[in-house]
Amino acid sequence: MNLLDIREASERIRISVCGLRRLIKARKISFRKIGKKFFFAEADIEEFLSRCLVQAGGQE
Repeated sequence: MNLLDIREASERIRISVCGLRRLIKARKISFRKIGKKFFFAEADIEEFLSRCLVQAGGQE
């Protein structure tokens, strides 16, 4: 399992570190906390991004 630190994960998701910290606080993204540092599995990042997917052509 490859773990990303908070800076690497924010770059992968393309949001700020502050924005990622908000997602952590709201428990909207899976993470691991080791000591005082947050880490993210690449699979968890991909799963989060797939949950954010909005299908084109949907009814409103």
